[in-house]
Amino acid sequence: MIVDKDTARLICKLEYELGSQTYNPHSYNGWTGEEGCGFKYPVKYCKNKNALIKQELTKNKNEINYIDPQCINTMKYAFGLNHLYVGKGIIKMLECLEEVYNIDFNKLEQKRLEKKKKALVKNQENLDKGKRIKIGPGKFKIGIDIPVEEFYIINLKENNWKFIDVTVYDEEGQRKFSIFSRDDKERITLTEGLYLKSEERYELRKIME
Repeated sequence: MIVDKDTARLICKLEYELGSQTYNPHSYNGWTGEEGCGFKYPVKYCKNKNALIKQELTKNKNEINYIDPQCINTMKYAFGLNHLYVGKGIIKMLECLEEVYNIDFNKLEQKRLEKKKKALVKNQENLDKGKRIKIGPGKFKIGIDIPVEEFYIINLKENNWKFIDVTVYDEEGQRKFSIFSRDDKERITLTEGLYLKSEERYELRKIME
C-alpha cells in the first residue's frame, strides 16, 4: 500500500476510532457519581515535513485534521516509558487485509472518490435548481463532498441545538474561519480544497442573486 493523501486520511480516521476505545476503570465523575471513564487517548505526531526535520510533535485528542503522508510513521501513543507507533500499526493492519483479501486500498480510495464526484455532480444539479442539500455532522472536503459555491447555511435547529456552528479548515488543517450564530441562516463562501467541519446537521442553499 502506498501512503498518499487519501490513505493518510483513512489512517487518521482509523486512529481516531482506535484511540476512542480507551477506558480508565479507576476514574471517578464527582458530578454523576459514575466510576470509570471512556476517552480519546491523545496521539502525538509530526504534522508536516518541517516538523519532521525539527522533531516537533503535535498532541491531539481529536481526529487529526491534517498530516503529511511522510509523517504517518511518527504517530504514536506515549504510555509512560512505552510508545505505541499507531500509524505504523495501522499501515501493517491495512497491508495484512490487502494480502488476506486480495484488495488494494489505494484503488479502493480512488473508487470511493469517483463515486463521491458523481454524487457531487448530482448535488450541483440540485443546487442549480434552487434545492437544498443536507450536510453534517462530520468533516467534508469542498470540491469532493460539497460543490464550490457561495451558500446560505440553514439552521435546522435539531436535537435542541439552536446555533449554526461550523469551522472551515485549509488542506493543512489550519483553521480559516468559524461561524457561530443563532440566526436562521448565514452566508458562507466555500472554495476548492477547503474542509468544512460541523457537529450538527445543516442545509446548504446556493445563493442565486
